Amino acid sequence: MLDSGTLPAMPRARTPRPSPPPRPPSGPARVVLAMCAASGWPAPVYELRFAPPRLWRFDLAWPGARLAVEIQGGIYTFGRHVRGPALLREWEKLNTAALDGWAVLLVSPDQVTDGTLRDWLGRAFAARPWAVGLEAPAPDAAPLRLTLAEAAP
Repeated sequence: MLDSGTLPAMPRARTPRPSPPPRPPSGPARVVLAMCAASGWPAPVYELRFAPPRLWRFDLAWPGARLAVEIQGGIYTFGRHVRGPALLREWEKLNTAALDGWAVLLVSPDQVTDGTLRDWLGRAFAARPWAVGLEAPAPDAAPLRLTLAEAAP
C-alpha cells in the first residue's frame, strides 16, 4: 500500500548508447581497400552500422549494393567467432542482415589475401552493376593477389 505522499518510481527511458569510435582498419581490411582500388571497384564503407538500434557493424560494406564482407579472424585459435555464445550472436546478426536484403560474404584473412575474396567480390559486383555503377569484369581478367605487406599504409 502506498502512503499518500509517496508515488511509485517512474521507469526511466533508455538512453541510446553512443557508437564507439571506429577502429583503424585491420590488415585484411586494408588489403580489401587496396584490392578495390586496384580493381576499379568502389571503396567500401568501413564498419558500417546497420539494423538500428542495434550496434552491429559490418567490417566492410557497399550500402548501395546491400553487400558486406565480414572477416572472421581467430578461427584457428578458438577466437570469438568460434565460441558458442559469440557464434549465436553472430548468427543473429547475419540472419537479420539476410532478412533485410544484405548479401554477406564471410571470409578468413587467408581468403582475403589468396584471391578468393577478389573472385567472390567480382561475382557479387557483376550481379549488381546497377548498384555500384560498374560494368561486369572481363571473364579472362587475371586474379589480383595482394599480401598484407603490400596493402600496408
